[in-house]
Amino acid sequence: MKIKSGKFGSGAIDPHWQLNDGAGDRAFIQHIDFGEDLSEAPAIVLAFTYLECDFKPVRVAVEPKNINIRAFDVEIRTWSDSHVSSCGGFWTAYAS
Repeated sequence: MKIKSGKFGSGAIDPHWQLNDGAGDRAFIQHIDFGEDLSEAPAIVLAFTYLECDFKPVRVAVEPKNINIRAFDVEIRTWSDSHVSSCGGFWTAYAS
């Protein structure tokens, strides 16, 4: 079994971060490269370690997307009138 891990996250200082303004569906995509090809597209586990947001209902989700043997994308998203200033955590990928 091959296991890789690392960190993800960003916030309002990134010019592509759109989660702290406006309303409706908004997403931030961060590309993660494994550094070497895995034998197969791995399973990915994401976990929050920090979240900075306003005091309205907190609406935030993270999901791995575009998973392949070389890399994947972490999608951090919010919706409605929630504002997220920053969000991050750890990822673990495992393949046979």
